[in-house]
Amino acid sequence: MSNWVREILPPQPWQQFASIYSHPRTARTCVRVLQDSSREGSLPPTMKTQQVHYLQKLLDQNRLKPERDAVILDLACGTGDHLFTFLIQGRQGRGIDINPYAIKVAEKRALGNWIALDLERAPDRERTFADLKGRAQLVYMVYGTWCTLSPPTRIALMDEISRALAPGGVFVFDGFTYMHRTKDSQESSFKDAPLLESSESYWSDWGGFWGFFPTPITEEHWHFPRQALRAEMYTLGGVKFCTWKQGMDPHLEGSKILDRYPDFEVIDRSPGSFGVNLPPEEGGKWFTLALRKTVENK
Repeated sequence: MSNWVREILPPQPWQQFASIYSHPRTARTCVRVLQDSSREGSLPPTMKTQQVHYLQKLLDQNRLKPERDAVILDLACGTGDHLFTFLIQGRQGRGIDINPYAIKVAEKRALGNWIALDLERAPDRERTFADLKGRAQLVYMVYGTWCTLSPPTRIALMDEISRALAPGGVFVFDGFTYMHRTKDSQESSFKDAPLLESSESYWSDWGGFWGFFPTPITEEHWHFPRQALRAEMYTLGGVKFCTWKQGMDPHLEGSKILDRYPDFEVIDRSPGSFGVNLPPEEGGKWFTLALRKTVENK
């Protein structure tokens, strides 16, 4: 019982811990969730089809037809559902995901360039983009992944995307606006100190997400009002897992990108996720932001 008595201290904003998407204990389960549309965290096939239609529309509107060396890049491909559609059209594609088991599933589904990669790791990221200069027609990141990356990683990744995109190429991502789970968290938006919204300890279910046998788990939800940032933390078996989520203003996020990359223009800023209306993410509304590169790489 003494193991459950502890001092609760907040993490530092964007502090790196184990990821449920890549850790050996949980990565396989994440793949099962992705493939089971009835479970929370997965999208029904009809919604994924709608998202692919949105991406196809971007290609058509910007006259981005299949070319010999042109590539479509999915930066959070999961098991490859979205990219698969473009591969069967005869396009070249590259799928990147932090989950190595998801990549193995994608490799079995279709020929393509599938890479297990943590985008927060600079050396791996740079090697992955090294051969793409000016070749990418479409780069996309679906289901709020952009909001889970640290600000330095978003800047570094945008540098790579800018170099990879061909003239007229498009980068599109979805995200969610500032998140408010409770009245207290809304009132705390004027405070600087991190807010512990909830903390509980319990045993995991038999055969559940965390493994076959019940395991003691501590779950914490932190809110950092100044950064519009949330941390979902789980501790079990001596391992601390954390997923960061930062709410965004789509207009402000677009302006920040344009300030740094004046050779881009916003071509779509719309509600929803790639043409799909999703439930709010802890109170934050979904948006889609698409940008087109207008000049050649120097």
